[in-house]
Amino acid sequence: MSDPRETLADALAMLERAEVIDFNGHMSCRLPGSDHILINSGKSVRSAITVADIITIDMHGKPVDGDVAPPMEFHIHT
Repeated sequence: MSDPRETLADALAMLERAEVIDFNGHMSCRLPGSDHILINSGKSVRSAITVADIITIDMHGKPVDGDVAPPMEFHIHT
């Protein structure tokens, strides 16, 4: 099974290369069996996205690990 953070980062990179998204846009996925969501941080650069840019938040937008702020639009993803 692949790392969901890596899968999300790869998907974002593909969409950016295909010019579906540019410097704007976020992608997220819910972690199975939990109330946690993976999402790219607001400060991430889509053309250089890495696994380190993917953060985990709860359904209220609070970071689960670390203190990187989620994007302002997190509520659309929850």
